[in-house]
Parts: sequence; structure tokens; C-alpha cells
Amino acid sequence: MVWPHSGLGPKGSTESLVPFHKLSQWMTYSLIEPLQEAGIDIQGVDELTGLAEYRNGGLILDRGLIELRDPSLAGHTHSPSSELVVEWRALTVHFLDQSADQIRKSLG
Repeated sequence: MVWPHSGLGPKGSTESLVPFHKLSQWMTYSLIEPLQEAGIDIQGVDELTGLAEYRNGGLILDRGLIELRDPSLAGHTHSPSSELVVEWRALTVHFLDQSADQIRKSLG
């Protein structure tokens, strides 16, 4: 899924597009352990991003890492392609990646 966000570039330009690969990521994450258990060496696992889905985004919102600029928007339904949702999902990936880096550093 790819959606535009006006904060990234001119409307209609490729610079404005934000890609999310939720379904392919789920499949990839589901296959890593079985493939490793089958003796296949999987490299680059630490380079995978977190999932930009509502559970992760909700956790980041609930923990106060992000908040709505306009709190009145919380009471409305937003389409998946709305700028609010695209930005929320992009921030979710960003904060998950930052958290993963900190966890990796802590665990060595």
C-alpha cells in the first residue's frame, strides 16, 4: 500500500508517497523462525521495520509518544488513505525502529 502525504512533496509527485508493506511483512515475519529451524541462514532480520498497524500505532499513541495536533479529530472516523492515518502509520514505523535500536543496544 502506498499513500501520499503533502508534507513530503508536491501533490502527485513520487516524493509525496509513503509505502507500507504490512501484508508482505507479516508473511516474512511468520516465515523467519520456521526457515531458521529448517537450517536456512536468514540475514538482515535487524533491518526489517516494524509493522505500521493499529496495534503498534495505538501503543505509541497510548504511551504518549505521539498525540493529535487537533484532539477533536479523535472522535471522527478517518480513511486509511487520510493524511492523519498515513502520518500516524509512518510515525509508528519510525518509533518502532528507534525502539528496536535501543533494545538491540541494551541487549548487545
